Amino acid sequence: MLSGCHGFTLAELVVVLLILSVVAATVVPALRIAAPDALSLAATEVSRLLLGAERTALEAGVPVRLTVNPTTRAYVVERVSDATVGVLGAGSLDLPAGVELSDQRPSIRVEFGRTGPAALDSLVLRAGAATRVIRVDAWIGSPMGDHQ
Repeated sequence: MLSGCHGFTLAELVVVLLILSVVAATVVPALRIAAPDALSLAATEVSRLLLGAERTALEAGVPVRLTVNPTTRAYVVERVSDATVGVLGAGSLDLPAGVELSDQRPSIRVEFGRTGPAALDSLVLRAGAATRVIRVDAWIGSPMGDHQ
């Protein structure tokens, strides 16, 4: 018999490894960052468009109107002054498949003042049963999203 030798038995090491593997199998999936869903990506796209129109109004010092057609997803950004309207940009919203702008109006208009405040009720995105409402803060002009 060896005296003074201390250590762990093979059974003890196996039990410790088993416990560590169970803990790792439980914790690792919870630590993964979920990929954004289609509705979140669409909300980000719409928010970027709104922020771009707001930035244009602030930088140019003129009122800017963003008009979006909910059916075709086409948008136009226009400079609005007392007598003239000038197109600053146009394009189409690149929303993920299955996401739609849900609005009964033929066009959605957001008007940003030369100092940033905006006029818009809300913009609703739908993907199946899920919805996301994007509102523009009337005082500062920044878009805010919420879930329903």
